[in-house]
Amino acid sequence: LQIEVRAAETARDELRVLSAEMDKMDKVIVKLQSDSSTLKEKIKLKSEVIRRQEATVTELRSRCVECEQQLLASKEVAQSTASQIESLKQQLQEAQGRIRESNDVIAKNKDII
Repeated sequence: LQIEVRAAETARDELRVLSAEMDKMDKVIVKLQSDSSTLKEKIKLKSEVIRRQEATVTELRSRCVECEQQLLASKEVAQSTASQIESLKQQLQEAQGRIRESNDVIAKNKDII
């Protein structure tokens, strides 16, 4: 009978130890679940930040393309304007030459008269 009592007490002590271990395991599981939830929230926030950054990058790239197009258009206008200026300078020189010729003709006609 004493052997059975000791066996029962040993079994009861082992059960208490096992119960304490199970409580520890439950606490570990609860902490892991909490950590998992926290990490999921962090991942969700980081994903949102990345999505916004990608949208910003896309918008900035679009603006860069627009700026490059405007720059090219401005360069074309500048080249066209420079070409027009050269043409006008040439026309001015030709007109000044004709004026000199006309003045020479007028001066000769005055001498003749």
